[in-house]
Amino acid sequence: MLVDSHCHLDFPALAEEGGAVLERARAAGVRVVQTIGTRLDRFDRVLAIVEAEPGVFCSVGVHPH
Repeated sequence: MLVDSHCHLDFPALAEEGGAVLERARAAGVRVVQTIGTRLDRFDRVLAIVEAEPGVFCSVGVHPH
């Protein structure tokens, strides 16, 4: 089992592709994904991804502080 321990599924370049990014990851054997929240004002998007996708977890932080 592979784990992607640091990605940003809410960033525009990945968010535009929706579930296709996760489909490719799963096809490559990635079963667990940790998407990293970097802004409190965008955390709702991060949380929505986690709630919609099995095997996706998140953290929340404020970058660069």
